[in-house]
Amino acid sequence: MIVLAWILLGLVIGILARRVVVGESPGVAADAIVGTLGAAAGGCLDGLFRGRLAADAVPSMVSALIGAVVLLWVARAIRSKVQAP
Repeated sequence: MIVLAWILLGLVIGILARRVVVGESPGVAADAIVGTLGAAAGGCLDGLFRGRLAADAVPSMVSALIGAVVLLWVARAIRSKVQAP
């Protein structure tokens, strides 16, 4: 059940992170997927440092948003380097 909560939270946070990260976006679906992966990474790191995994805790949501923003930023930076002539 906790995994499903992280996936749903990740989708929402991925869409929110899309608004935070500037630059050309490949689309809402791609941003949501990358945001979900970033949210999962941020949430897991938060759980490791705090000793638990909780999808309903505000610090976990903030960690998930930070993870999603960082991963989106990296993905867009890589995409812009690959597409440069």
